[in-house]
Amino acid sequence: YVNITYGGNYKYNPAKASTNLYIPTPKRIVQYAVTLNSLYVGNTSVTIKVTDYNTSKVLSDVPLTFKVKDGKTYNAKTNKNGIANIMLDEKAKKHYANITYNGNATYNNRTETINFTVIKRVSDINYTIVNSSNNYRLNAVLKDLVLNKTISNQNITVTLPNGTRIVKKTDANGMIQVPIPLDIENQTYKLEYKGNENVTNVSKKVTVNIPQPKVPVNLNVTVTSNIYMNDSFVLTLTDQKT
Repeated sequence: YVNITYGGNYKYNPAKASTNLYIPTPKRIVQYAVTLNSLYVGNTSVTIKVTDYNTSKVLSDVPLTFKVKDGKTYNAKTNKNGIANIMLDEKAKKHYANITYNGNATYNNRTETINFTVIKRVSDINYTIVNSSNNYRLNAVLKDLVLNKTISNQNITVTLPNGTRIVKKTDANGMIQVPIPLDIENQTYKLEYKGNENVTNVSKKVTVNIPQPKVPVNLNVTVTSNIYMNDSFVLTLTDQKT
């Protein structure tokens, strides 16, 4: 409510007036603090903290929209600490996303654009040499290091010591098995996984040493002289296999 008074002058009389005057309070501004926690495909998460721009007061129960260009839209709400945690399901590539708050009676709306790159999860091949009753085999397990689990139903190319390439598919436990011949002492195998849209490729070189049995020999004795005090003989050692 405002009173207005005019004091008049030599020509005009004084005057008074009053009115109700409404001056709206300017809306406040919010700000975002965005943290990308994990960027591996299938395990991507983002944390958004919402605060008052001027006072840094955390704002709870704030609804947010996280919209990925050419991707999905996610809705979340801040907790009592002003934090919204969002799990993202996006492909392995660079993305752009809009974070939007529509505002309310106290705060203006806000949209902020960020970019982030989702990367493939890391794969690895663990291998062991197994000797069961003198039957050797190479066991190899394909594993997702990010999710900490084995990867089933995937092709692994095995290069044998003679250069032959064969393809083995991992079983339900992510394993392949390759029999190892016993007649070659030093053998080298190469294991290759090409990866896919979610997991990286990996290759491993495996060196195998197979203990070889001792070779039987023949010892032949040939007497070359029977003369007393001058007798002699020749010992001949030969490989039975050759």
